[in-house]
Amino acid sequence: MSHPSARASCHFYVARDGSIEQYVDTDYMAWTSGEGNYNSIGIETQGKSDGPWTDAQCKALARIIAWAHKTHGVPLRLMASSKSSEHGIGWHRLGVDGRWFPTLPSMLAGRTQRGGGEKWSSATGKSCPGDDRIPQIPGILDAAKTLTAPAPKPARQASTGGTGKYTVKDGDSWWSISRKLGVSMEALIAANDATPTTTLYTGQRLNTGRARRYRITRANVLNVRTGPGLRFPVLGSAPKGTIITATGKTSDGWVEGATPYMASKGQAGWWSGHELTEEK
Repeated sequence: MSHPSARASCHFYVARDGSIEQYVDTDYMAWTSGEGNYNSIGIETQGKSDGPWTDAQCKALARIIAWAHKTHGVPLRLMASSKSSEHGIGWHRLGVDGRWFPTLPSMLAGRTQRGGGEKWSSATGKSCPGDDRIPQIPGILDAAKTLTAPAPKPARQASTGGTGKYTVKDGDSWWSISRKLGVSMEALIAANDATPTTTLYTGQRLNTGRARRYRITRANVLNVRTGPGLRFPVLGSAPKGTIITATGKTSDGWVEGATPYMASKGQAGWWSGHELTEEK
């Protein structure tokens, strides 16, 4: 796949089902982008250029971009042209000449419309990766940014709820007790200033971790996320009227808590406090 006489190869290939194959080590050059071969990582994808990438392909491309950022320091930003001074995420059209390509600011503009740059293909008017696919690239880049975002580290706080007590019984665990009490395991652990690995012993008295309760009152359907902010992935959603039991952790207007179902599974997530009303 990297024989010089062929002058056609790539570092990665992504199939429609999202599976990834690597043909050339990224420490070596692949014959993908003409004059840009020496300073680029080339990715080819299954399918003709007259249709969009599948969801699985978009996710796989985001994974490769995130890996390239972590491993090679590739900037997580869109390139504006194929000029050697540009660094980031590009697509073949940036370095392809074509007089009939749209003009800027369209993403479909080619090398001619962008004022020149490295020539990434000798074929004039080449549509690669395709008019349906190029507009998908910003979303793929956003997904890659999410994959590389540092995990949130909010300060652990004790539950702000009541002072109920529970006596540990033989065979109890943080998980089983949280299910008995109808609270999330995180809330129970936080209420006792413990960690998931803290040992429980029979007869021990625990705070129940019964935290504040909120009702979804503004949004018809509210998403719950893995962290306090819209940049974090969605875990699920709950309809208007659902009761959220808080763990006691808050951050920038977001509340960590669980629905009854989530609590039964020992799970919790982050909810926008602007859509909640505290139950008295």
